Amino acid sequence: MDTAGDKQIPAGGAPPPEQHSGQELQAPASTGAQAAAPLGSGEWRDRSDLTDAPYGLLHSLVAHGGKAVTAVQFDAAGQRVASAGADGTAAIWDPRTGQLLHRLAGHEGGLSDVAWSPDGRYLATAGDDHTVRVWDAASGACCRILKDHSHHAVCCAWSSGGNLLASGSFDETVIVWDVRRGSPVRKIPGHADPVSGVAFGGEPGADIIASCSFDGLTRAWQLPTGSCAASLVDRHNNSPALASLRFTPNGKFLLTVTMDSRLLLWEPLAGKIKKTYKGHLNRSTCLQPCFVVHDCLHDPPQKFVACGSEDRHVYLWDLNTKQIVGILRGRPSADAPGSGHCATVFAVDAAQQVGCMLIASGGHAGDGTLKVWQHVQMPAAAAAANGAAAANGAAAAAAADGAAPMDAS
Repeated sequence: MDTAGDKQIPAGGAPPPEQHSGQELQAPASTGAQAAAPLGSGEWRDRSDLTDAPYGLLHSLVAHGGKAVTAVQFDAAGQRVASAGADGTAAIWDPRTGQLLHRLAGHEGGLSDVAWSPDGRYLATAGDDHTVRVWDAASGACCRILKDHSHHAVCCAWSSGGNLLASGSFDETVIVWDVRRGSPVRKIPGHADPVSGVAFGGEPGADIIASCSFDGLTRAWQLPTGSCAASLVDRHNNSPALASLRFTPNGKFLLTVTMDSRLLLWEPLAGKIKKTYKGHLNRSTCLQPCFVVHDCLHDPPQKFVACGSEDRHVYLWDLNTKQIVGILRGRPSADAPGSGHCATVFAVDAAQQVGCMLIASGGHAGDGTLKVWQHVQMPAAAAAANGAAAANGAAAAAAADGAAPMDAS
């Protein structure tokens, strides 16, 4: 399968499986000037009406041979950032030096998602070859190949305890895996179209799994039964297809990304939309958002929502006021001035460690870069502390769990 191909969305339905490639859901080609734009370049908007977010580019890495960077995620300590690519590999990077630590190869097709285990020992990847793979982050070895999906694995997420992994697929199911045994413990046929996002959340000790789909539904599933606890539908806006989702760090609220250029913050078990974020462009691609916390500069900390866009910028909204506070500015083309992305920005993530004020973003083919951005006011003391933590991070991760690591399979 050619993972660089585009995907047409039939009216009222999901893209045909044979046209799937990474995170892109390419709408039918437009006419006029935009028809000449390269595939994945998005629709350029200048956005000179918006201010620049207070971040400077730290690194711009050609992470996957120039092909799309479909997902990015920091580990819990903020010491490593992982990327997934349409080239069929994942990569682990030092976000401060830009050094490639490991290249994870083995999937037979493009990747759509990557997820760190809570203790940072393992990395999960979801691929077009219908598999979810688990990798030892210290060695880069593949520990598990999880096979039960009958079509592309699109998304993956770990439970808070790190013993369970959830995955969603074009086969319209969510599978919950026992990672150590490498076997499914629950298969949930909960959607009528491909599953585009999964996430664990809920109160401590009472995990729930949320899933979203091109069918316009977001559902919350109780564990261990797999019963549906809530179905979230945005009926006032004709239930648009959903690109991805993410729980707030406290697990209480759920952010969903709609393909009509909105982000919705839900109180999931109550079925209520608490806030709506607008201003970016998302009509045809599965964009992945994140939460950003500035905890060193303000008391109480400032909190933001961040998301990429098909107009090549990264947008930051104030979590509470819903106002756009700035953008990581993109460029109309690769030869244009500036340091931002020059194609659709698929994914963003922010380091959550205290004082670690970094954002990572991944661009579509035509840009093909993993960019790491650092807050311009990141305290020097925090930077030094994070550097020291990086030196002993591997040892700390190895000691975090007394159980024997998973055997390579």
